[in-house]
Amino acid sequence: MRHVLAAVILSGIPIFAAQAQIDDSHRPPATVRAEVVAIQQPIIYNRFGSHDPHGMVFALKRDLSTSHGTEPGRARLREDLRPRPLVLRANVGDTLEIRFTNLLGPAANENLLEPEADGHCARQGASDASAENGAPRTVCAAISVVGLPLAEPEKNVAEQDAAGCFTDRAEARKEQLARQGLVSLRPKECRVYRFRPDRPGAHLILSHGAPAGGEGDGGQLTHGLFGVVVVERAGSRWYRSQVTAEIMAAARANVGTGGFLNYEAMQNGVPLLAMARQTSAARQPLELELIHGDLNSISYCPLEERRNPEANRTDHPEHARIARHCANAAMR
Repeated sequence: MRHVLAAVILSGIPIFAAQAQIDDSHRPPATVRAEVVAIQQPIIYNRFGSHDPHGMVFALKRDLSTSHGTEPGRARLREDLRPRPLVLRANVGDTLEIRFTNLLGPAANENLLEPEADGHCARQGASDASAENGAPRTVCAAISVVGLPLAEPEKNVAEQDAAGCFTDRAEARKEQLARQGLVSLRPKECRVYRFRPDRPGAHLILSHGAPAGGEGDGGQLTHGLFGVVVVERAGSRWYRSQVTAEIMAAARANVGTGGFLNYEAMQNGVPLLAMARQTSAARQPLELELIHGDLNSISYCPLEERRNPEANRTDHPEHARIARHCANAAMR
């Protein structure tokens, strides 16, 4: 059941395509917002008990467990979620706005050095190379997205917004570096990062807070603190391709007369299959919030582009990438 969406839509079964309820319109450029946190999360590697007790991941803030709270060092994923790389999505022409909060923290019996002291985010008593237990020495963190163009910096804004997050302005040298993720945040600190995707592709998300140290001297990256921004072609919509039987049943229960599956189904204001929900009242300017950070997705192109033979040509290099993203003749 977890693979049924991808399997059916790729098979080209006409009855599914005809009866699925989905928004076929061209999605205009939008501001896509994601509330992201960095948390410590033990990672289990296999059924034999191999694990990383010092694991850490990027996650959507909405996916945190309510029972653990949101204090640095205590925040954890919901019990129904497994730690895995976070995937954020946007289209060419969108503005991707990541509101990032660092919730990494020292152990209960540790304290951080003061910012003015040597080490900035270092644990007291930790060695320069790494803590003796294999964790990176620092709990600083930031967001860097490799190869993704930055949006124009915000103008006429304060250094911090009403919620205390550092804004995406570039009036000082430190702010210019911070926009690129080269200035790390201490636990509880927050910063807004803004990007302007210009071509389809995948871009690595990482933190330069601890590029070395810890187990294997690989820093935060080897402990799991990484992810990807996937950029789809303009106008695309993204849907979940792996869901539980319960979510599938709810999406089918929301379908209209004669329908098979409702890709736009909502439950308690949350989309079941769509990866983002609209937060703006009007269609333009469009504002979206990322709700799901799944590894896999169904990328769905507008109907008029799928029916356009020129959009699916593969005999020319300029059209090859488009053909991979849109439906082919068999699906039509």
